[in-house]
Amino acid sequence: MDYSFFLRRSNPELDAILEVKGGLFYPPEGDEPAPLLLYTHQRLAGLRSWAENTLYDKRPCPIEFGLICANELNAFAYTSKNEDPNKLDFIGINIGPIGTLYNIFHRILSVPDSFSEIGNPDLETKDRGALPYLTTNTRQSGFEFQFPNCPIRQQFASELAQIAIEFLFLHELGHLRNGHVDFVRQEMSFDYLPEAFDGRGMRNANLIWQTLEFDADAASLVLCAAQAHTRSRIVSSNIKDYESNSALKAIYENFETTMQMVSYSIYIAFRLFDLSEWSWMNQPNLSHPSPLFRLGSIAPTFFQLFSVKPIYETSPQLYMTNFEQTLYRAEIDCGLIQGTEPDPRGIYDFANSPQRYDYLHQLEACWKEIRPLLNNYVRGGNLAP
Repeated sequence: MDYSFFLRRSNPELDAILEVKGGLFYPPEGDEPAPLLLYTHQRLAGLRSWAENTLYDKRPCPIEFGLICANELNAFAYTSKNEDPNKLDFIGINIGPIGTLYNIFHRILSVPDSFSEIGNPDLETKDRGALPYLTTNTRQSGFEFQFPNCPIRQQFASELAQIAIEFLFLHELGHLRNGHVDFVRQEMSFDYLPEAFDGRGMRNANLIWQTLEFDADAASLVLCAAQAHTRSRIVSSNIKDYESNSALKAIYENFETTMQMVSYSIYIAFRLFDLSEWSWMNQPNLSHPSPLFRLGSIAPTFFQLFSVKPIYETSPQLYMTNFEQTLYRAEIDCGLIQGTEPDPRGIYDFANSPQRYDYLHQLEACWKEIRPLLNNYVRGGNLAP
């Protein structure tokens, strides 16, 4: 058994929350965890160490994380009370989304016309990746796990899935690092950051919650770019060592390509949400911004990041030009596994609609109101202006 699955520390309050949520996942006694699951756990442990050692530069705090025995595409962040002498942060990722994301990306690469430049697409067949519809829960939907026949395409798909999983983890880390969890604990009397809530009678509670989620998305995207930059530099500076690993080389050979693959992976993750949630009519009732609004914020966030951070040495205009192609490729791939024609017009219409800009202005106004309060709890870095 890989004992790294066990928490290094906990407390009774966190234990009670985990029990309600389904409990922590541990490999069955005497069994080794599935290789993909073990790989994911090791990658998340690396992100945890990076956060503890580098990202929590203002208010250091140990971070625990674990996989939760639940299938929904959800995660949560927790912090113990400020007066706790053994204060800790915790990130819980439902185990279901890990399987779902691996399944979806493996199905995409099981179709020969998807990423035909990767590996040997002739080993795949058109119907191997077929799904009747996109879903955030392939297990509940009864969709069996599918692997590409080509091992290079299988590894490529696994890496894309891992990028999407890391976005989920870093989103929760963004909640903690930017002080969101302490804020809702101190100001709204929650003992963790839940996926849904009752507002506790707070004015504009839904809008506050959506603003926190939008900020956590932005924080995660920034951290994903930092990770992508590090991995791209490692691969590009040791390119001969990766000649035999064409899957990782294809993703990380240069930073611009890496960022398109990061954008693609996160885009697909948001694309899995039910289309019924893509209506502006539903937005006031949601705890999160609409999946399509979040999806449509990927490129603008990276564009702004590359505009102000010369360390990345990439053109924001080039990124946006390439993202247009990445978006269309993602829509083609969604169509390929569903057997439908790609039609990104709805996404463009949604992203450019007046309602989107009105909603963005609401989020910005709310952010200005709560930002001073969040500053009291920030773990590291600087909040958005």
